[in-house]
Amino acid sequence: MFGRWTLGEENGDTCTVELQNFSWFGGYKAYMPAGCPKDFFSANRWVISGNRLLITDSDNRVVGSFSPAGPDRWSGRRASDGARLYLNRR
Repeated sequence: MFGRWTLGEENGDTCTVELQNFSWFGGYKAYMPAGCPKDFFSANRWVISGNRLLITDSDNRVVGSFSPAGPDRWSGRRASDGARLYLNRR
């Protein structure tokens, strides 16, 4: 999971995020630059929960939730409005 990924909203914004191997508030540090899909700029943490990848803020509020969708690909939804999202390894 560690490394750079393309985070995108279907038919919307994309950005390059970094899921880091650095412990952060009970999970791992996530770097989300400006220009990412709505709500993700405030996210700074990622964690695996069961078979789900959760991207959260430091208060543990889920911003996006993803499930495996193939090798180096995850599909998911934004918590605030259910918009479809994806993560692809770069």
